[in-house]
Amino acid sequence: VSLYSAERCWSRAMEIKAAYDDAVREAKRAAGKRKKKTKSGDGDEDGINDAGGSKKKASPAQIRRHYINKLHKASTYGAELEERAKVSCDDRTAIEARAYAACMRGTLALEVGNWQTACAEFGSALTICRALGQGELSGADASSASGEDGAEDLELRDFFTARAEHVIEPLLRYCRYELQEGGMDQSDLRSLLEEQEEVETKLLKASFPKLSLKIPSALGSLRDEKRIDG
Repeated sequence: VSLYSAERCWSRAMEIKAAYDDAVREAKRAAGKRKKKTKSGDGDEDGINDAGGSKKKASPAQIRRHYINKLHKASTYGAELEERAKVSCDDRTAIEARAYAACMRGTLALEVGNWQTACAEFGSALTICRALGQGELSGADASSASGEDGAEDLELRDFFTARAEHVIEPLLRYCRYELQEGGMDQSDLRSLLEEQEEVETKLLKASFPKLSLKIPSALGSLRDEKRIDG
Protein backbone atom coordinates (compact mmCIF):
# COMPACT_ATOMS: atom_id res chain seq x y z
CA VAL A 1 0.00 0.00 0.00
CA SER A 2 2.81 2.43 0.88
CA LEU A 3 4.63 1.72 -2.40
CA TYR A 4 1.44 2.09 -4.44
CA SER A 5 0.57 5.36 -2.71
CA ALA A 6 4.09 6.75 -3.13
CA GLU A 7 4.13 5.89 -6.84
CA ARG A 8 0.68 7.34 -7.36
CA CYS A 9 1.62 10.64 -5.68
CA TRP A 10 4.96 10.82 -7.52
CA SER A 11 3.44 10.16 -10.95
CA ARG A 12 0.70 12.71 -10.29
CA ALA A 13 3.33 15.23 -9.20
CA MET A 14 5.25 14.71 -12.46
CA GLU A 15 2.03 15.16 -14.43
CA ILE A 16 1.26 18.42 -12.62
CA LYS A 17 4.88 19.56 -13.03
CA ALA A 18 4.52 19.15 -16.80
CA ALA A 19 1.41 21.34 -16.64
CA TYR A 20 3.39 23.85 -14.55
CA ASP A 21 6.15 24.00 -17.18
CA ASP A 22 3.52 24.57 -19.87
CA ALA A 23 1.89 27.31 -17.78
CA VAL A 24 5.24 29.07 -17.28
CA ARG A 25 5.95 29.00 -21.02
CA GLU A 26 2.46 30.28 -21.76
CA ALA A 27 2.83 33.10 -19.24
CA LYS A 28 6.14 34.13 -20.81
CA ARG A 29 4.61 34.15 -24.28
CA ALA A 30 1.65 36.21 -23.06
CA ALA A 31 3.99 38.69 -21.35
CA GLY A 32 5.99 39.03 -24.55
CA LYS A 33 2.84 39.74 -26.55
CA ARG A 34 1.70 42.38 -24.10
CA LYS A 35 5.04 44.13 -24.36
CA LYS A 36 4.77 44.29 -28.15
CA LYS A 37 1.16 45.34 -28.44
CA THR A 38 -1.74 46.01 -26.09
CA LYS A 39 -4.88 44.11 -27.02
CA SER A 40 -8.41 44.50 -25.72
CA GLY A 41 -11.19 41.91 -25.42
CA ASP A 42 -8.80 39.00 -25.92
CA GLY A 43 -8.86 37.38 -22.50
CA ASP A 44 -9.38 33.92 -23.95
CA GLU A 45 -6.29 34.20 -26.16
CA ASP A 46 -4.05 34.39 -23.13
CA GLY A 47 -5.84 31.45 -21.50
CA ILE A 48 -7.29 33.49 -18.65
CA ASN A 49 -11.00 32.73 -19.01
CA ASP A 50 -12.87 29.58 -19.86
CA ALA A 51 -15.62 29.35 -22.49
CA GLY A 52 -18.11 30.97 -20.14
CA GLY A 53 -15.70 33.76 -19.29
CA SER A 54 -16.21 33.21 -15.57
CA LYS A 55 -13.51 30.82 -14.36
CA LYS A 56 -9.85 31.74 -14.00
CA LYS A 57 -7.10 29.22 -14.73
CA ALA A 58 -4.68 28.29 -11.98
CA SER A 59 -1.54 30.40 -11.94
CA PRO A 60 1.93 28.81 -12.29
CA ALA A 61 2.51 29.45 -8.58
CA GLN A 62 -0.69 27.60 -7.65
CA ILE A 63 0.21 24.68 -9.93
CA ARG A 64 3.69 24.53 -8.40
CA ARG A 65 2.27 24.38 -4.87
CA HIS A 66 0.05 21.52 -5.96
CA TYR A 67 2.83 19.34 -7.33
CA ILE A 68 5.16 20.13 -4.41
CA ASN A 69 2.38 18.97 -2.09
CA LYS A 70 2.14 15.71 -4.03
CA LEU A 71 5.91 15.24 -3.71
CA HIS A 72 5.62 15.80 0.04
CA LYS A 73 3.07 13.00 0.19
CA ALA A 74 5.22 10.73 -2.00
CA SER A 75 8.18 11.34 0.31
CA THR A 76 6.06 10.55 3.37
CA TYR A 77 4.81 7.30 1.84
CA GLY A 78 8.39 6.43 0.85
CA ALA A 79 9.54 6.85 4.45
CA GLU A 80 6.58 4.73 5.58
CA LEU A 81 7.61 2.02 3.10
CA GLU A 82 11.18 2.12 4.41
CA GLU A 83 10.05 1.65 8.02
CA ARG A 84 7.65 -1.17 7.17
CA ALA A 85 10.28 -2.98 5.12
CA LYS A 86 12.65 -2.97 8.09
CA VAL A 87 10.28 -5.03 10.20
CA SER A 88 8.45 -7.19 7.65
CA CYS A 89 10.84 -7.83 4.72
CA ASP A 90 14.15 -9.55 4.13
CA ASP A 91 17.31 -7.46 4.42
CA ARG A 92 17.82 -6.93 0.72
CA THR A 93 14.28 -5.67 0.20
CA ALA A 94 14.74 -3.34 3.17
CA ILE A 95 17.89 -1.94 1.58
CA GLU A 96 16.05 -1.40 -1.70
CA ALA A 97 13.24 0.37 0.18
CA ARG A 98 15.82 2.64 1.79
CA ALA A 99 17.19 3.61 -1.63
CA TYR A 100 13.65 4.25 -2.89
CA ALA A 101 12.80 6.47 0.09
CA ALA A 102 16.06 8.40 -0.35
CA CYS A 103 15.19 9.06 -4.01
CA MET A 104 11.78 10.39 -3.01
CA ARG A 105 13.29 12.69 -0.37
CA GLY A 106 15.96 13.81 -2.81
CA THR A 107 13.42 14.63 -5.51
CA LEU A 108 11.39 16.74 -3.10
CA ALA A 109 14.50 18.57 -1.86
CA LEU A 110 15.62 19.22 -5.44
CA GLU A 111 12.27 20.69 -6.44
CA VAL A 112 12.21 23.11 -3.48
CA GLY A 113 15.87 24.10 -4.02
CA ASN A 114 17.27 22.46 -0.88
CA TRP A 115 20.44 21.41 -2.68
CA GLN A 116 22.36 20.15 0.33
CA THR A 117 19.61 17.78 1.44
CA ALA A 118 19.05 16.66 -2.14
CA CYS A 119 22.77 16.00 -2.52
CA ALA A 120 22.83 13.92 0.66
CA GLU A 121 19.73 11.88 -0.24
CA PHE A 122 20.76 11.22 -3.84
CA GLY A 123 24.23 10.32 -2.57
CA SER A 124 22.70 7.71 -0.26
CA ALA A 125 20.53 6.29 -3.05
CA LEU A 126 23.50 6.20 -5.44
CA THR A 127 25.66 4.37 -2.90
CA ILE A 128 23.02 1.68 -2.33
CA CYS A 129 22.07 1.26 -6.00
CA ARG A 130 25.70 0.89 -7.02
CA ALA A 131 26.25 -1.74 -4.35
CA LEU A 132 23.17 -3.67 -5.46
CA GLY A 133 24.03 -3.22 -9.13
CA GLN A 134 27.53 -4.59 -8.67
CA GLY A 135 26.26 -7.60 -6.75
CA GLU A 136 28.11 -6.50 -3.61
CA LEU A 137 25.64 -8.41 -1.50
CA SER A 138 26.38 -11.81 -0.06
CA GLY A 139 24.57 -14.06 2.34
CA ALA A 140 21.80 -16.60 2.19
CA ASP A 141 19.74 -14.70 -0.33
CA ALA A 142 22.59 -14.22 -2.81
CA SER A 143 24.38 -17.58 -2.44
CA SER A 144 21.24 -19.64 -3.00
CA ALA A 145 20.35 -17.92 -6.28
CA SER A 146 20.45 -20.28 -9.27
CA GLY A 147 18.60 -20.92 -12.52
CA GLU A 148 15.68 -18.56 -12.93
CA ASP A 149 16.52 -16.89 -9.63
CA GLY A 150 20.02 -16.21 -10.91
CA ALA A 151 18.70 -14.70 -14.12
CA GLU A 152 16.30 -12.54 -12.13
CA ASP A 153 19.19 -11.41 -9.94
CA LEU A 154 21.16 -10.38 -13.02
CA GLU A 155 18.17 -8.40 -14.29
CA LEU A 156 17.89 -6.64 -10.95
CA ARG A 157 21.60 -5.83 -10.98
CA ASP A 158 21.24 -4.33 -14.46
CA PHE A 159 18.24 -2.33 -13.26
CA PHE A 160 20.06 -0.87 -10.25
CA THR A 161 23.18 -0.12 -12.32
CA ALA A 162 21.11 1.74 -14.92
CA ARG A 163 19.18 3.56 -12.20
CA ALA A 164 22.40 4.66 -10.52
CA GLU A 165 24.26 5.78 -13.63
CA HIS A 166 21.46 7.23 -15.77
CA VAL A 167 18.99 8.64 -13.23
CA ILE A 168 20.50 9.28 -9.81
CA GLU A 169 24.04 10.32 -10.71
CA PRO A 170 22.93 13.09 -13.16
CA LEU A 171 20.61 14.46 -10.47
CA LEU A 172 23.41 14.34 -7.92
CA ARG A 173 25.73 16.11 -10.34
CA TYR A 174 23.12 18.83 -10.88
CA CYS A 175 22.76 19.33 -7.11
CA ARG A 176 26.54 19.61 -6.73
CA TYR A 177 26.57 22.22 -9.49
CA GLU A 178 23.91 24.27 -7.73
CA LEU A 179 25.81 24.07 -4.44
CA GLN A 180 28.99 25.30 -6.12
CA GLU A 181 27.06 28.07 -7.86
CA GLY A 182 25.73 29.03 -4.44
CA GLY A 183 29.25 29.49 -3.08
CA MET A 184 30.25 26.08 -1.71
CA ASP A 185 33.82 25.31 -2.69
CA GLN A 186 35.10 21.93 -3.88
CA SER A 187 36.65 20.91 -0.55
CA ASP A 188 33.46 21.65 1.42
CA LEU A 189 31.40 19.76 -1.14
CA ARG A 190 33.72 16.80 -0.96
CA SER A 191 33.56 16.84 2.85
CA LEU A 192 29.76 16.87 2.69
CA LEU A 193 29.68 13.83 0.39
CA GLU A 194 32.32 11.94 2.36
CA GLU A 195 30.45 12.56 5.61
CA GLN A 196 27.17 11.36 4.11
CA GLU A 197 28.86 8.31 2.61
CA GLU A 198 30.39 7.39 5.95
CA VAL A 199 27.06 7.80 7.75
CA GLU A 200 25.29 5.68 5.11
CA THR A 201 27.90 2.92 5.30
CA LYS A 202 27.73 2.72 9.09
CA LEU A 203 23.94 2.79 9.07
CA LEU A 204 23.65 0.02 6.50
CA LYS A 205 26.14 -2.22 8.26
CA ALA A 206 24.47 -1.60 11.62
CA SER A 207 20.97 -2.16 10.24
CA PHE A 208 21.86 -5.30 8.30
CA PRO A 209 24.63 -7.06 10.26
CA LYS A 210 23.94 -10.43 8.59
CA LEU A 211 24.85 -9.08 5.18
CA SER A 212 28.27 -8.45 3.71
CA LEU A 213 27.65 -5.20 1.88
CA LYS A 214 30.57 -3.49 0.18
CA ILE A 215 29.82 0.15 -0.45
CA PRO A 216 31.17 1.62 -3.72
CA SER A 217 32.11 5.27 -3.40
CA ALA A 218 29.71 7.90 -4.70
CA LEU A 219 32.61 10.33 -5.12
CA GLY A 220 34.06 8.92 -8.33
CA SER A 221 32.39 11.44 -10.65
CA LEU A 222 33.45 14.28 -8.34
CA ARG A 223 37.07 13.18 -8.69
CA ASP A 224 36.64 13.06 -12.48
CA GLU A 225 35.22 16.59 -12.50
CA LYS A 226 38.12 17.80 -10.36
CA ARG A 227 40.64 16.33 -12.82
CA ILE A 228 38.84 17.97 -15.73
CA ASP A 229 38.70 21.34 -13.98
CA GLY A 230 42.39 21.08 -13.13
